Amino acid sequence: MALLGGHRTRLLVGIGTAAIVLGIVATVLVVEHSAGSGVGRTDAAGLPTGPITGAFIDSRPDAHLEYPGAVVLSTVVNPEGPTSCSIDGCSADQAYVDVWTATTASAATVRDWYRAELLAQGYGCVGSVGPDYAYVNDSYGLGSRQYLVVSLVKRNQYNVGFLQRVPADRTIVETQYSISETRYATFYPQVPAMCSLPLPSPTISSPVATTDPVGR
Repeated sequence: MALLGGHRTRLLVGIGTAAIVLGIVATVLVVEHSAGSGVGRTDAAGLPTGPITGAFIDSRPDAHLEYPGAVVLSTVVNPEGPTSCSIDGCSADQAYVDVWTATTASAATVRDWYRAELLAQGYGCVGSVGPDYAYVNDSYGLGSRQYLVVSLVKRNQYNVGFLQRVPADRTIVETQYSISETRYATFYPQVPAMCSLPLPSPTISSPVATTDPVGR
């Protein structure tokens, strides 16, 4: 799906090195399909004007902004890829890092923490857009090229997509940090209220019907 001037790719199968962390399997997937260091000429924000590599974006602190004490479930690192064009137009494969975590903190507490942290770092709320496997998607932007989407994920959706079973009392969070190509640099208007919309109820489904692809 297109999001904030770029192409947002979702990978729901974790492949790579697995580690057992507090009884939950953590997977890391790094996709490399572009050469170069991604470092050279930079813009005013210090971001490369050339292709962003997986190593560069994965090294950014904002790519791994995790709620204190949360357990990392899965990580996907995607470098900037070539723009593909068709009769329907062109789509950019922008660089991003997806991190899924789980915590015993409530959805409201986690959401408030991310909002406070991101606003303190200079980010602003630019909308509420994201995947349908989440029940909350708060989108934040910093400057004209950096974006961080905080999604509260439906537990059943995660269990099915990653073939992992997350305890019913956990809040699952996905953060996607992305850097747009310079040609797609855009200053989006801030809409603070969109990142403070009421949470749905319940935010976590009961442990029954764990294969229900719609249940939260």
